[in-house]
Amino acid sequence: MSFLKTTVTAAALLAAALVSASLCHAEEDGYIIKLEENTASLMSIDEETRDAAAEAELEPLIPEIGLYYSEEVPQGLDCEYAEPNMRAELYDTYDYSYLQNSATPAYEFELANIYSMWDIGAYGDGVKIAVIDTGCNSYKGMEIYEAYNYVKHGSEPYDPYDCADNMGHGTRVCGMISAPYGRNVLTVGTARKAKLVSLKFADGEEDSSKITEGGTSYEMIMAINDAVSRFECDIINISSGFNETSPKGLEDAIDYAVSKGVVVVAAAGNDGDTSKCYPASYDNVISVGSVDESGTVSSFSNHNDCVFIAAPGEKVRAVHPEDYKYYRVSGTSFSSPFVCGVIASMLGIDDTLTVDEIKTIIAETSRDMGEPGRDPYYGWGIIDAGAIVDRLLEGKDYYVSPLDVCAADGLYEVRVKRNGDLPEPVGIWCAYSGGRPVDIDMHSLEFDGDIGIMRYEKPENTELKYFLWDSMSAMVPIG
Repeated sequence: MSFLKTTVTAAALLAAALVSASLCHAEEDGYIIKLEENTASLMSIDEETRDAAAEAELEPLIPEIGLYYSEEVPQGLDCEYAEPNMRAELYDTYDYSYLQNSATPAYEFELANIYSMWDIGAYGDGVKIAVIDTGCNSYKGMEIYEAYNYVKHGSEPYDPYDCADNMGHGTRVCGMISAPYGRNVLTVGTARKAKLVSLKFADGEEDSSKITEGGTSYEMIMAINDAVSRFECDIINISSGFNETSPKGLEDAIDYAVSKGVVVVAAAGNDGDTSKCYPASYDNVISVGSVDESGTVSSFSNHNDCVFIAAPGEKVRAVHPEDYKYYRVSGTSFSSPFVCGVIASMLGIDDTLTVDEIKTIIAETSRDMGEPGRDPYYGWGIIDAGAIVDRLLEGKDYYVSPLDVCAADGLYEVRVKRNGDLPEPVGIWCAYSGGRPVDIDMHSLEFDGDIGIMRYEKPENTELKYFLWDSMSAMVPIG
């Protein structure tokens, strides 16, 4: 794709039209504009530049990097580029089947060794994940921490906080990350303690893949900016994109997010060929392909030199957005959030990890498949949560999980992972009333190999404080 870089004239307007005609996506109203650095600086101090900007009715997208939206290509302003506002596609194959019971195991957790993270109580506690999608409906206690709607329906009254998921896609994606654990559930998210931020950038008909409202680079860029600067998210998931079209404004938005320390994960696409989809194929994005139960790359999964990692995405369990049933679904739309959940658990274990460190650990611990090293089908291989845990806990005597208040049977739970022949830690609980300790008790952990678990009930009207230690001189606060 080519871009405009000029002081915008009539010739530039013609060039913009030619660029638009060459793209495979439907063109929507308006343009994504990036001002030259000197122009952006002059907007606040130079009257002529300020007047030209006002006449163009520029709408800020990410002003910090000079990114704006305009209904027309602005004249009288030096622009690095002006590109048509294009509409994205969802990367769901819409090949569904209802899951009636749990007779068939959920292969995806074993294939990616997810249980190794769950065994130590790593559920992505407190990590904020922005899901830029079609919204999210509530589902059996699946909580949305924050939400915002960027989709306007013509002249209808606009509610920025109405993030109801008419299409169902966003709910299924969110469920891959944080569907809650409990009785009579047939699936659970890879990071059920993460904080979901649902950013609705697209809308359409129920169970349809066709976006009819929003879904353009304009809404996606706004959502990326808010995920970073407004909601302060740690991770962004994008299970949609632009096939063979690389919007420059979107790439700049992604680079901006990564420069702020945010991990961006995206679906590689469902064309089943070497075509590149964006944002997945940008250098700063973790592009996720799909594999099936046997670990074979899915026939629909795109394969190219931008694929970074592979994860389960074919006939995986997913929540139904309306009736509390379960689907088996397929698409790189679902392998992407699967990886997001693993990254959230990584940050739950070590919140100092940088974007580059996360990518390095994922690459070096993946289960190498296909050709040795990185290849176009698997990227670095199939993600391996168990190997990631081992890498993160190297050199540490023990790891203590956050307090889990939604453990099995309604009990509170803390888990301890010890390395080597260390003494078994002991659990201490203190009951507080009026700010003073009124009772202190000791509990031994039940160890199975290197994993110790302490479960207990919380007395009513009592504030609790817990500690674990491996020696009297090394107490570790819990909760």
